[in-house]
Amino acid sequence: MRNCPLATTSAIYTDITDTENEVNMTPAAATTFNVTRQGRTSKYTVHHIDQLTSERLNVVAKYTPSVITYRAVEPPALHAQRFISGIGQERGGIVCLLHNENPNTDLKVIYMEAIPWYIRTYFHTLKIESGGATIEPEYRHFVPGKDGERSFQLELVLTLPRASTTRISIEFERAFLMWTKFPPDANHGFYINSAVISTVLDALENYTVGSTISAELKHMLTTAVSSRFLRLHTETLLVSLPTPDFSMPYNVICLTCTVVAIAFGSIHNLTTKRFVVSEPSKKPGILNKIKSFFSKTNTEPEISTEKNS
Repeated sequence: MRNCPLATTSAIYTDITDTENEVNMTPAAATTFNVTRQGRTSKYTVHHIDQLTSERLNVVAKYTPSVITYRAVEPPALHAQRFISGIGQERGGIVCLLHNENPNTDLKVIYMEAIPWYIRTYFHTLKIESGGATIEPEYRHFVPGKDGERSFQLELVLTLPRASTTRISIEFERAFLMWTKFPPDANHGFYINSAVISTVLDALENYTVGSTISAELKHMLTTAVSSRFLRLHTETLLVSLPTPDFSMPYNVICLTCTVVAIAFGSIHNLTTKRFVVSEPSKKPGILNKIKSFFSKTNTEPEISTEKNS
């Protein structure tokens, strides 16, 4: 592996803050540097790819058995979960859980959401709760949707209490679409875009963001700032709408063709055939001729007997 032709520098950074004396790096790192963020000092090693003599990149870190420990990863200062509530094909709801993991500071956030017009949202059902108490947003903005033209838009500014989970919920009604509005895979459902959460973080644990000075990773780690802007995107949602039976046109065509064929055949026979009254005495049929022939043969001996007597 060689340097990226479009990059000015290519390097590998390794965090050895807690394992400096228990790890052996091969090949040895070219340089090391310390970073202090939020009162915590971290140490990193740097391997410059252009200085590696081997054409194949192979950086190995060997740890002593005593240093291999497992511990729970601390959650980020702000994270969110979003899902669909309710059952059935008529009504439902959108629920978003905002988790503020900072135990010392409240956090002000901006919550924005764009909902498609076929998910008819009711603004009066909006609820914001945290720890069983209702939270009144500092600012709210709602734009109603218009069928086939404009989506629903919701914007909220609220403060999340420290070390808490805030629940934002709103109810909606599923629209009945024309069958021409459905995608080819109609039973798969319709997607709702993710919600956007914006805030400014004071605590930067588990947080790495690009620097305004440079795009290099070293500047992202060493830039000393007291706060950072953060934007989160939640999960996209998949909603099933009332879906018609797309095989029904085929069934209707088959049934209609069968009925037309039966009716057409009967009506065609009635309208094209001529009905003629036949007189058996004038034109006996072949069956009558055969019957009469055998009847004459059976009656001739009786007649001859009578004459002799």
